[in-house]
Amino acid sequence: DRTNYFETVPANQLEKMLWLESDRMGFLLDAVSQRKFEIQRSTVKNERAQRYDNRPYGLIWERMSEALYPEGHPYSWQTIGYVEDLERVDVNDLKAFFLRWYGPNNATITIGGDLDVEQTLEWVNKYFGSIPRGPEVENAPKQPAKLQEDKYITLEDRIQQPMVMIAWPTTYSGEESQASLDTLSEVLGGGTNSVLYQDLVKTQKAVDAGSF
Repeated sequence: DRTNYFETVPANQLEKMLWLESDRMGFLLDAVSQRKFEIQRSTVKNERAQRYDNRPYGLIWERMSEALYPEGHPYSWQTIGYVEDLERVDVNDLKAFFLRWYGPNNATITIGGDLDVEQTLEWVNKYFGSIPRGPEVENAPKQPAKLQEDKYITLEDRIQQPMVMIAWPTTYSGEESQASLDTLSEVLGGGTNSVLYQDLVKTQKAVDAGSF
C-alpha cells in the first residue's frame, strides 16, 4: 500500500532530515549502480532468510496470505517477495519502479514536534519544490477478499512447540469499521488483561496467546 521513511531527531536537525529525504526522492537514481544494487539484493535476501525462511514459524505468514487471498491479489504474497522474485529483478526494474511511484505528487510529508510552522514550510518548499512531478497516480480499486469455504493449513517446521493460528480476511485500511476491528483485537488479545491471555495463558493451556 505504501512505503514509509521516517526519522526521529532533535528539532534543530529537522532541516538536515528534509534535505536528506529530498535527496532520496529527487536524486537517488543518479547514485544507483548495478554493483550497489547487487549489494542491496544480497541484504534483502538475508532479511528474508532471517524473517521467514530460517525463523521459527516464519513461513506461516507466507502460507497464511496465500490461503486468505486469491492468486494474483496483492496481499497474497509478502511484501519482501519470494526468492525467485529477488533473483529475477535487476537495477533497471528498480529505476523504473522508482520513477513510476516515488514522485512528490504521490508522497505525503508529515512533520510533528517542537517546530516553527512557517520555517518548516519554507524548508519543505526549498528542498522538495524543485523535484519534478512523477506520472499521475490513481488510487487502485479496492480488492476485498472473501473466503468461499474454510481452509486448513498444516505447516511442518523444525520446532517442537505447536502453534495454532486462525485468520479472517476483513476490511481494507481506512474503512469505517476498521477502528471497531482494532478495538476488538485489543479486547481479545491485546495484553495480559485480554480475554485470550486470561483464558488460555493464565490457565496454563497455552504459553502465549494474542490477536492482531
